[in-house]
Amino acid sequence: MLQHTLLLLLWATFGLLHSLLAADRVKEKIARWWGAGFIYYRLVYSVLAFIQLGLIGWYQFSITSPVLWLTPAFIQVVLVFTSLTGLVLMCVMIRKYFFHLSGIDVFFTTNHSAPFLVTTGLHSKMRHPLYTGTLLFLWSLCLLFPRAAHLLSVATITLYTIIGARLEEAKLAKTFGAAYSLYKKQVPMLIPSLRFKK
Repeated sequence: MLQHTLLLLLWATFGLLHSLLAADRVKEKIARWWGAGFIYYRLVYSVLAFIQLGLIGWYQFSITSPVLWLTPAFIQVVLVFTSLTGLVLMCVMIRKYFFHLSGIDVFFTTNHSAPFLVTTGLHSKMRHPLYTGTLLFLWSLCLLFPRAAHLLSVATITLYTIIGARLEEAKLAKTFGAAYSLYKKQVPMLIPSLRFKK
C-alpha cells in the first residue's frame, strides 16, 4: 500500500511541476531570470519531463503490485489491436510536433512563423489526437496487464490529461479567439468524431 501511495504522489508531483513550468506567469519570471538563455527553456523543460517520466516508470515496474483480474484471451487480442492503434497515433503526432515541442529547434535556423490553428487531418476528428493516442495506448496496456500499479498510474494520467487539455485550451482560446471557440463546438476533445465534413 505504501508503495502505491508513493507512486500516486510521484505522478501528482510530475503533473504539478509540468503544469507549473508551463504556466505563462512562471515562464515570464524565468524569462526575466534567464535572459537570453530563455531560448533553451523548452528544451530543458522537455529533458526534465523525460527524466521524470523515466524514473517514475522505473519505480512503477519495480514495485510489487497485485494482479486485479485475468483478461480473457479474445479480449487480449482486441487490446493488442487498440494498443497498436494508440501507439501509431502517438508516433504520427509526435513526429509531426517533436521538432518544435521538444525544443531542439533552438539549434537550427528556422523561420519562426506566427502560430496558426490546425483543424485539418486528425485535428478535424479530435482536438487532441496525441492525447487520444496516448490514452488509448496506456489503457489498452493496463487492461492487458491489469496490475494495481498500472491502473493507478493510468487513472492518474487520464485525470491529469483532461485537466491539462482544458488548461491548454484556455491558452488557445486567448490566442485564436472566436476561431477556436467555433472549432471547439465542431470537433470533440478526445473521442474522435465519425462525421465527415461535406
